[in-house]
Amino acid sequence: MGEFSKESAIVFFLPGVLFYGLYCLLNGSFKFPKKSIALAMFMLFMLWCICCTALNAHHLFDHKLKQIFGIERFIRQLGSLVISFSIFLLFYGVLSHLKSSQILGFIRKIFSFSFVIVCFYSTLEVLIIKANLAVLNPVINLFDYFPFVDVYVDVIKGRVSSVSYEPPFLAIYLITIAGWMFSYILTSTSKWRYIPGILVLLLGFFSGSRTALAVIFIQALVFIAILLKEKNVTRVVVFQSFAGVAILMVLLFSLSAGLRATFIDRLDSLNFKKNLTDNVSNQSRLGTQVAAIEIFKDNPVIGVGFGQAAYHMKPFYPKWATRGNYEFRVFYFNRHVMEFPPNYNLYTRILAETGIIGFSIFGGFLLLILVNLKKGYFSSTHLSATKILHVVLLVSFIGFIVNWMQIDSFRIFGFWICLAILMPRYDKELYD
Repeated sequence: MGEFSKESAIVFFLPGVLFYGLYCLLNGSFKFPKKSIALAMFMLFMLWCICCTALNAHHLFDHKLKQIFGIERFIRQLGSLVISFSIFLLFYGVLSHLKSSQILGFIRKIFSFSFVIVCFYSTLEVLIIKANLAVLNPVINLFDYFPFVDVYVDVIKGRVSSVSYEPPFLAIYLITIAGWMFSYILTSTSKWRYIPGILVLLLGFFSGSRTALAVIFIQALVFIAILLKEKNVTRVVVFQSFAGVAILMVLLFSLSAGLRATFIDRLDSLNFKKNLTDNVSNQSRLGTQVAAIEIFKDNPVIGVGFGQAAYHMKPFYPKWATRGNYEFRVFYFNRHVMEFPPNYNLYTRILAETGIIGFSIFGGFLLLILVNLKKGYFSSTHLSATKILHVVLLVSFIGFIVNWMQIDSFRIFGFWICLAILMPRYDKELYD
């Protein structure tokens, strides 16, 4: 299963794909968005991944890293891409016959339910870490009885990860649900409609993840810009959103010196220069991205082959990134550690592995998604379920696209869910 071997979600999605495939086989029908140019572009990208690797075939059997030959690495990475695409087909097959109102209500309800659990767990973490309430440890340890949950409270770094175990994965979860939680502001008249969105922002803050801080902030700005553009959404709603966040932050920081210190620390974490000199992880990230760009310079047209960048990187790592960096010594350059060095950035990875041709195709795919969202948004009735769904999708896709600047995997389930919702459905009357 490669990179999916540690992914608990695949326990549910892969059987779903298999059962859906069996269902289509028995019924002799298979739903596929044939008229989607964006999806055709992505399938062209998958085809190019095979072609550019075939053009580099002379390296596939020579390269060996972490006891894995280049050909095996290519098969694994292509398999991972195919699995992600098959999960998209499952989502599309399930959602294609539903109305927009059903999709909005159903998926948002599921995300909301999961968010309640995440918030409860995170509240316990915050109280233990920030308020030193160790008496709550027996309560949070009860989550060890849940499947796929391994309780870990980071009292050393003071970062909140909730049930995801690590803050970066909590960040991905928050980026995935942000648009859905913000949408309550458009669909509800309750005075509590701002709470889900505010909680997303607060959890992003407490996670200590720079990605969560930056990306969710961008998503919030995109959503506020949409609010300002909607004619029948009064400026009072926008003002209430800002005021609610401001009042809550002031109260929290006034009552807790620990939170004030945390706030200063989170702002300091966005200091690029300081992070580059003091943060080993950031040195690894930027150094790897620089190496990928250097590989692209040597192979600008077709790249070095899909999944092959790691075999070429070692000579191109900058000295300032590897000098005194334990991550390279202990993990990336250690042949006894089987995990491959990550690329950290999907875009630089695509440049290095598929060249300017692959990058252009993938960039065109993302651009077509945004174009389709724009068309769908402006052609929908004001604040209809379809229009609100397009707002959610726009906020979500912006988050995924920005987040790919610090992660190199296509294994982002929220992206494939949103893509399945965006794809044209057979019966247009189902949209509203």
